[in-house]
Amino acid sequence: MRIAVFSEKLWPEGSGGELATYLILKLLASTGDFNLEVYTSTRNPAKIPGASIRTVGFLRASNKVKLFVNILASRRFVEKAIERADTVYIPRFSYPIIPVAKRLGKKVIVHLHDYQPVSYTAIILYSEAEKPMRDFKRTFMIEYASKPLTITLASALATPLMRLIRKWVGAADRIICVSQRHEEIILRSAPEYEKRITTIYNPPPEIPAIEKNLFEKPTLLYVSGDSFVKGFHILLQALRILGRQRFRNFELFVTGNYKNRSLKVLNSLKNRYGLDIKVLGRINYEEILKLHSKAWALLLPSIYEETMSYAAVEAAMSGTLPVSSQVGALPEIFSDTPAEAFFFRPSCPSCLVDKIVEVTSMDGEEIASIGNKLRRIMTVKFDKNVIKKMLVKVFEE
Repeated sequence: MRIAVFSEKLWPEGSGGELATYLILKLLASTGDFNLEVYTSTRNPAKIPGASIRTVGFLRASNKVKLFVNILASRRFVEKAIERADTVYIPRFSYPIIPVAKRLGKKVIVHLHDYQPVSYTAIILYSEAEKPMRDFKRTFMIEYASKPLTITLASALATPLMRLIRKWVGAADRIICVSQRHEEIILRSAPEYEKRITTIYNPPPEIPAIEKNLFEKPTLLYVSGDSFVKGFHILLQALRILGRQRFRNFELFVTGNYKNRSLKVLNSLKNRYGLDIKVLGRINYEEILKLHSKAWALLLPSIYEETMSYAAVEAAMSGTLPVSSQVGALPEIFSDTPAEAFFFRPSCPSCLVDKIVEVTSMDGEEIASIGNKLRRIMTVKFDKNVIKKMLVKVFEE
């Protein structure tokens, strides 16, 4: 079977969605039954044995509107690529390709890693569980947390585009979600997807055997940058509380992208309260895995409905205890595991403080034992062969 894949970015560029796409394509290629032709804007993507990867400029754009215009302007190229394929696979945002593929009589599979068909920012906040928010208001709130007012307004005013995106995705033959909670939230806003939607967990990250060699001093990780929806502001408030309480019995490694303003706040907390905070900035994937060999726990104070969270899964499969807010698919993924005891209420800095104190008050042997148990459970839950069979079934049916 010939599959044309259109992914704006490909690992190692991007984040969790791109990593998932890379792992999924590797699984499909490994069967020998699929001829993959991958189109991406990433210039040096990770190699996928058995797949042909072509870098194309029209898939690189700074926002969705520009991406869609680029795709429409490259319509003839897109048509030729689709004509050579039996199936079209769209794991990210190249949705204008869907009607072209359907007009040419091709099967289309859309893989969702976020809430793009029902939210312009691709995010649903945890606070919307009881009362969904209008997309304009949600977009304005999320964008204004990190962007200038002009860009925020432009994004909010573009939200009517969601009607078209929702229609395009609805024309796909199959829509894959990455957790039951993810599917539930998508269907809440787009019930017309019900007959073509399915849930398949993302393949487990390719983590080498990590020998835990815990630091004597409790060591915590935070890997999400200064993202508002990832709860960076909650982390800062929790650190401030810990500083005022003179609780300094931990070392915190902070990775990801940070604006100068965020770095100043972290340095201020470090200097004012004597907290042991090490800001590493953006480091590569292999370095993050090395940090897990020393880490006691990962802090994940998200305030949005996480569809899966590779950061949390990577931590668990590395034997690092996820200390996370109880949002999205995280309770589903960590059900019946030791991690359940370390959930805390979202947007509650004092709740995060309580869990940090609890974890850092334990001894290293106890942490290592919990981590080993968690790793064994997650290895079974994210069985690569089971996930592979489910993916192949969707593509072959």
